[in-house]
Amino acid sequence: MKTQRLVCALACAVVLLSALTAAADDFKPYPAPLEGKKIAIFLDNQYQIDEAYYTPLRLKEAGADVKIVSHYSPDVTRDTHSVKTDITPKEARSMKWDGTVVIGGFSPLEMREDDDVVSIIRSVYDKGGMTAAICHGVCALVTADVLKGKTITGNVPRSIEFTNAGANYIAEAPQVDDNIVTAIGPADNGPYLDAMINWFNGGEENAKAHYYDQYLKGKKVAILIDRRFDYDQVKYPYVRLTHNGADVIFVASEEGEYNEYRGVGGDIRVDMKAQDAMQERFDAILLVSHWAADTYRRNADVRQFVKRHLDRGTCIASLNWGHTVLIEANACTGREFATTPGMHNDIANAGGKPIAASIHRDGNLLTAAKDSDLPELMRYMVGYMTSVK
Repeated sequence: MKTQRLVCALACAVVLLSALTAAADDFKPYPAPLEGKKIAIFLDNQYQIDEAYYTPLRLKEAGADVKIVSHYSPDVTRDTHSVKTDITPKEARSMKWDGTVVIGGFSPLEMREDDDVVSIIRSVYDKGGMTAAICHGVCALVTADVLKGKTITGNVPRSIEFTNAGANYIAEAPQVDDNIVTAIGPADNGPYLDAMINWFNGGEENAKAHYYDQYLKGKKVAILIDRRFDYDQVKYPYVRLTHNGADVIFVASEEGEYNEYRGVGGDIRVDMKAQDAMQERFDAILLVSHWAADTYRRNADVRQFVKRHLDRGTCIASLNWGHTVLIEANACTGREFATTPGMHNDIANAGGKPIAASIHRDGNLLTAAKDSDLPELMRYMVGYMTSVK
């Protein structure tokens, strides 16, 4: 009887492994429909933080060539938060753009005083390119004189300025009218960006049909954090995944509230201790980088949590320093990792194989070499989850 049970269990395990392998073999990264599209994001000091981190990351994940256009170099700031800039408005004026996005906060009230900024927005709009703005960003569209007859939304207290410019204002977001996409504030980041992305493949009708798609419904994702996490690395995947239907759980060594390393955006409350998450079923686990990774790698429960799920076949997506918990857990042997040159020997010494690539997949392990590779890592992780039934 015991022998029959053992044979049955082994047979089931083989069937399960075969199913997982087949699903993994069919895996493709989630589509990047904006490949080849050039999008200018207008951003000066005193921007709205949540809008400023989410917009470029989500557009990059979708494959767009994104440039931060600003009067400030090498970065723009809001309190202790900063975003690297790429080109000035004057430099951007000589380039061809498929779309423009104006970030909210008080930044656009400065941007719209620049003739180059206004000229770029108007030019893209006149050529039928995507023209997007959120919150106070819609004020720049007033200056560019593109709102006449358009149904739009934006910062509620400024709505009279929008209607005076000839717009039909609706306090509901997002709004899409022809090639103009608008939103009210950071709570709209998910549908607002999905509207932009889908606009490029079918215009207004397609944007309206797909900005609340729930293709991750039923998927459960853990984001492993610790004290001094990086706000962008935690909030971007959280908003991205939950908007499209996933159940996202913050896991750490202990319960409580954990702080961002710059003190940006408030603390994150942990949902579950690593010890308690050991037996939970997750479709994917994201290992964030930065100071948090250098802390959580030291906890035995965290190491066991990650290794157990890696061995179980759960998708593990690791960003840069996140790899170090796998080193600490002795889980690198025979596995391939996308790494920076500086981490090459760390992975090799732990029995792994370092790969000179921004993103690499080895079975259920997805790795990204640099923090800046997070958008592509997200595309791989979402693709993995939608491929595995």
